[in-house]
Amino acid sequence: MFRWFRDDKEFNKFRKKKAIINCITSIGIGALCFFVSIMNLIVHHDSTMMLFGIIALIAFIIAGIYLLYQPALMDKKNNNFDDPESKAYINHQKDLEFRKNEYLKKTKKHRSLRYHLYIKKLALVILRSAIVAGIAWFFGVYFFVTVLLIIAVIGATKKRDVYAGKEYKTVLDEYQKLGFNKNEAEDDFTDSNVYIVDSSIFSVSRKTVIFSKAGIVLPVNSVVWVFTGYEKLEKDDRLSRMYHISILTDTGLIYQIICPEAVCMLMTEDIVSSGINVTTGYSDEMLKLYNTDPKNFRNALKPAFDIQYSPVNKLIVIENQE
Repeated sequence: MFRWFRDDKEFNKFRKKKAIINCITSIGIGALCFFVSIMNLIVHHDSTMMLFGIIALIAFIIAGIYLLYQPALMDKKNNNFDDPESKAYINHQKDLEFRKNEYLKKTKKHRSLRYHLYIKKLALVILRSAIVAGIAWFFGVYFFVTVLLIIAVIGATKKRDVYAGKEYKTVLDEYQKLGFNKNEAEDDFTDSNVYIVDSSIFSVSRKTVIFSKAGIVLPVNSVVWVFTGYEKLEKDDRLSRMYHISILTDTGLIYQIICPEAVCMLMTEDIVSSGINVTTGYSDEMLKLYNTDPKNFRNALKPAFDIQYSPVNKLIVIENQE
């Protein structure tokens, strides 16, 4: 299970508490092993168990000390990740460029909106059901074949939205709110740079920005500020990052969509290219300026210092946004 954190203060507080608990637990287990070996020596006069107890105590004390200082070791590794001179940073940038190039190769090689959001998903669901039915038939489980075929036709509860084409209809409805009819929506999508992640569509055209899974279609000319951010994730004492693209509009609406780092950065470039005087990078001063007057942020004089253009550890807290 992942646990995510809004800022470094919350993250460090959690890590410190967990490190102390882990250290005490480890030393406690070692002390218990040592106590058992002493009792065994007293009762059975077995010196072998005493040696085992001493070794266990030493091992668990060393493990406890390591667990106590593990946050500092994680910080060193994480800092290397942001240090342009470190090997970790250099390797990450090489990998990032490779993934960006892989997405760019496919950005124009897409079909219609209906194909990606309805036909393809429906075909995959039916194909999977047919494969299961075929396997059952091959092994002679005739009783289940009929049931599986019925499931393939009707659709399991989790897949009913796919059969109904809900995601496709939602995106079309959002297009219609912007004044597009069905054909115009398809034409706009054809003109888009499309990034497909799993079965989700992330796209930017000269007119719109689409996040299909979230059911969002934005007019690109409403975007005034865009940047890539991330949240720190902790799982099994390992630190990782979950990236998102933050899109702020002139109406005050803020969208923060989770996506791969490469997709976030490519979409940022596309939005800046297609939009009107779109600001990139992040600083706390710019956020204060935006919160003061979103409508006039586009043409406002921006602070020219302390701007971070690389992914920033920032999640904007959104309150009362409809």
